[in-house]
Amino acid sequence: MITKKNVNKLQNVVIKENAANLVGAVKLYNALFANGADLKAICKALEIPVEYAVKVAALAKDKKRLVAVCGQMLPKVDDTFVKFALYSKVYKDTNADKEKGVEAKTADWCADNVVYGSEYKSFGFTTAESLETKKSTKWLIKENDEYKATYVAVKIKSYSIRTVAKCVSEYLAHESNQQ
Repeated sequence: MITKKNVNKLQNVVIKENAANLVGAVKLYNALFANGADLKAICKALEIPVEYAVKVAALAKDKKRLVAVCGQMLPKVDDTFVKFALYSKVYKDTNADKEKGVEAKTADWCADNVVYGSEYKSFGFTTAESLETKKSTKWLIKENDEYKATYVAVKIKSYSIRTVAKCVSEYLAHESNQQ
């Protein structure tokens, strides 16, 4: 007898395996966007020029090229793809700080998660910038009237179709790819 629990286990493991690396996420993107006919119909319904469907489908069909595009677009420290995780959040109102503030991560968390290297490349068509030393990491600070948040570069452990889609959007919309 088929149980809901076992079906969910199967689906969750397959999804997790495909999201564990960039190639798996590209395969999923390919399955969704490689059919140009479906995309053309969607473009017509949305009143978007059909050339969008042609470009997206062509890129989605070429898995090797799509992996290379994502590799070119994704942010990285040295050769490791990164995202930014909240390291600490300090509220400017001292009363709110005690209730809502996020304390800085521990040294153990940093040792297990933070990516160190000598250069950082941000998302998109950008050139790499040198970090302070050969064993530095990239920090981002966002500040507003309410709080100051610090983010640190950590390894991407799970890739999504949305991540691949963001790379494709940036790549196809870039002026160097306009024809």
